[in-house]
Amino acid sequence: MSVGLDIEMDVRKAVERLSTVGKSINQDALLSGIGKRFLTWINLNFRQGGIEEKWRPISLNTIAARRAGKGPGMNMKMRGAGGQMMNRRVVGIHAMSANIQPLRDTGRLANSFIDKIEGNAVVIGTDIPYAKFHEKGVPPFGPIVPKRGKVLAFMSASGPVFVTRVEHHPGIPQRRLIPTQGLAEKLALETVKAFIDKIIEKTKGR
Repeated sequence: MSVGLDIEMDVRKAVERLSTVGKSINQDALLSGIGKRFLTWINLNFRQGGIEEKWRPISLNTIAARRAGKGPGMNMKMRGAGGQMMNRRVVGIHAMSANIQPLRDTGRLANSFIDKIEGNAVVIGTDIPYAKFHEKGVPPFGPIVPKRGKVLAFMSASGPVFVTRVEHHPGIPQRRLIPTQGLAEKLALETVKAFIDKIIEKTKGR
């Protein structure tokens, strides 16, 4: 993919191995099967909040900053720095935090992964630029200053915040979106084996 991150799997060795025993193979069909297997794994990875390594739970500040109506319990509008409504919102954030999944606010990132055949390989990835920051994580950074105007305005777990400068941002925890190389190879080999077994089984029936 042009931006973001991807994994690539070459099947030339599997195709060559089959040809030595007189078995023909539809390479594109095999590559497509591997691609679909990866996409299934990625979808499950998002649903489970990490398969190889569990994702760090979403922070209360991140929950509070989500756009109204896009996440569970986020349907209250900001009306000021305090008051009864804001208190109810904060309580709601704490109560709902255990059930809110990371990276599942709108579903855009999870649904952005596609597979593509390129020659002898299949590539699976996303063009969303910020995907790589979640895949690899971002260390703490700062300071953060306004690009326009004089004030930074954002929502936190304790309510709306208006400041001229943020000295420290905690960064972004690593949450792996795609399988590691070792697991990707294992998934691909399992798909290749099933594909070959199916061809051999059909041949026996002739």
